[in-house]
Amino acid sequence: MLYLSILLCFVPLIAAAALCLGILKSLNILTVLRSIFLGLAALIPVVLLQLAARAFPVFHSGQLPAILLTALLFNGIIEESIKMSAVSALPVKNAGLPEAAALGAILGLAFGCFEAVAYLIAGQQNILLRLCTAGVIHMVCTLLSSLSVWTWKQGQNRPAPFIYAVLVHGVYDFFARFSGGFWWFSIAAICFGAIECRVWYQKLIPQRPASERSEG
Repeated sequence: MLYLSILLCFVPLIAAAALCLGILKSLNILTVLRSIFLGLAALIPVVLLQLAARAFPVFHSGQLPAILLTALLFNGIIEESIKMSAVSALPVKNAGLPEAAALGAILGLAFGCFEAVAYLIAGQQNILLRLCTAGVIHMVCTLLSSLSVWTWKQGQNRPAPFIYAVLVHGVYDFFARFSGGFWWFSIAAICFGAIECRVWYQKLIPQRPASERSEG
């Protein structure tokens, strides 16, 4: 039963990778697999930092300021910075915007799926709910970060999508710790992040990869 549950954790990732490969003919399976591997690699330092944080009482206190600090620092700044570093290792400099966004989304979803497996092995229940929320927030925020990385590799400076990724993830994680009505604010954070993905993608559509500009 455990093995079946682990396999189910990767269904969204497999579906997303197959969809991107089917729609974007310029993507190849090796680059997609590289994104998945980098998603797993990004999870390792995050887990190590979270384990180290247990030595500080403030990070596992039940008080609201401590919960907010943990959400913004660990889930917002640290996780998104590590994932953005992983995105930077992808070959997106000469790629088009659709390819860069797709690879970022796959990397983020891979991070979320591997994280779900870790929680499953640790004994957490409601993994399906976690995949539908935490998996999506990782995908959305990493896609936002990938837009910043893509513009930086084109010689521009657009940090706003990454900043939105940090704030959206921090707000999501803060409200996800509650139950009842406050929990729905975490869903609102996911929706806001998805809207920002579309807004910034539309803003960057006129931009061309560096390789195309050099040829022009």
